[in-house]
Amino acid sequence: MKSAHELAIRLTLAPGLMIGPGKIALLERVRDEGSISAAARAMGMSYKRAWELVDEMNSTFTKPPVLTSKGGKAGGGALLSDLGVELIRAYRALEEAALRTFHTQFTELRPKLRKRSARNSH
Repeated sequence: MKSAHELAIRLTLAPGLMIGPGKIALLERVRDEGSISAAARAMGMSYKRAWELVDEMNSTFTKPPVLTSKGGKAGGGALLSDLGVELIRAYRALEEAALRTFHTQFTELRPKLRKRSARNSH
């Protein structure tokens, strides 16, 4: 059952490197699409922005989460390294655990929320 409640987790893994739902979604799209440009298109993000995010992650870790190959006749592409797969797994496991805790801890507060119509929910 999907809840109207959400939890967005942003982790600071190192100075200058935050990992959150956007970067994890980008990693998942690269995994699914096989390229940074296709991942960016699927997310409605510019290729430049997607490349900046991938480059930020790749330059912060000792091994890159995203492996790239140059374009040309065979076409370029990207795939996740074992580290990229592990980043997704660890983040999604943390997110799942945090959501379980959130729902448990805030069960008593839910009835105290005012009912809001879709019109005044902004």
